[in-house]
Amino acid sequence: MNDLVPVRIYAKLFSASYLNRKRVRIPDFANLVDFMAWERLENGEGIVVYSLDYSLLSHLKDLVEKIGFMLLSHDILKESRKKHRSLMRLPFEERFKKARAEWKTDKFKNNKYYLYNFIIYTKASLDSIAVTLNSFFGFGFKKGQIDFGKRAFIRKLGSSLKEFKNFSQIYQDWIDKIIEYRDAVIHQKSIDIFPAGGKRWTRMIPLHPLSEHELRELREKYDELNSAVQKRRISKYLDLVSLNSFMKTSIKNILTITSLLSAEILRELKIKYPHHKPSKTDYH
Repeated sequence: MNDLVPVRIYAKLFSASYLNRKRVRIPDFANLVDFMAWERLENGEGIVVYSLDYSLLSHLKDLVEKIGFMLLSHDILKESRKKHRSLMRLPFEERFKKARAEWKTDKFKNNKYYLYNFIIYTKASLDSIAVTLNSFFGFGFKKGQIDFGKRAFIRKLGSSLKEFKNFSQIYQDWIDKIIEYRDAVIHQKSIDIFPAGGKRWTRMIPLHPLSEHELRELREKYDELNSAVQKRRISKYLDLVSLNSFMKTSIKNILTITSLLSAEILRELKIKYPHHKPSKTDYH
């Protein structure tokens, strides 16, 4: 139980987030919320939450909701994988009959929907982190400038915040991939899920989401080429990657970046309010 976020953290955030059920541990996050927000049992009003910074509290509420949607999508896709693995162990005729019978009511037939949700809310979580940092530290970026995909914003983080000093080197390739997938979903490029087969029933997604037109152009170009090196380059561009690995990496990175945010803001709050005591009261 020590590795779980206390339930009071989500009560302080007024959040019905899926994280309330998951209670995922994010280093420094619980300490930040405990330092910033406290609750009192008020007559006739129940538990009322107070804060050193209500704007920050609102930003953190938004962030945990976005991360919660991301994790919910992951968990449904993970459950789907387990279900399909159990089906694969059945004899072919029995497997086919059972799969067909369940199809009409099976929520897992919407796997692409949950994949798209996962991608969209991963990017939304990044955006929420960026907006929170920009607002709290007063960086002054506006609207579309507040984005981990913008190099000026990344440079400002690296030069201003200790925890983000090497951020670009560690996370930029992954962030660029998330943006590529999110843009594909928005601009009508399908991201299909492919079963790779084998004992573990691995699922794969395209390394680079492409439209039908782009795929056709690449295939035509491949057929026209004589150079083996150039053909390999195109083949590599059309590679597939493990969906499970993609989701695990994305969740790990989002939670880690949230931890970096928490450490930076908590350090600043302690400087601003040196005599303030954290509140860790639990109400049952």
